[in-house]
Amino acid sequence: MMKKIIIVMMIAVAAGCVSTHQPGGPYYFKWGLDYRGYRPTGEITKSEASEISAEGYAYYITYFGTDGKPDRMFKVYQGSTNLIYRAEKEKD
Repeated sequence: MMKKIIIVMMIAVAAGCVSTHQPGGPYYFKWGLDYRGYRPTGEITKSEASEISAEGYAYYITYFGTDGKPDRMFKVYQGSTNLIYRAEKEKD
């Protein structure tokens, strides 16, 4: 059951970031739950991310590829940083 929840969350992460963004990173995001599921809810500054962390909540760091789509996404929670999404590389 836990694996299914994690998979659904990873899909929601990817779906929540399908719009294009400036390439590069790191970009910081709040995280929330709405009718579309768990997803980044808004870009924040690094200092806002530090405040969110100090309050005991998670935030997310995302790096975008040259196509403007998420390349990697990390969850930062209670001092631990975990990779939660990595885009698959296209095969030639």
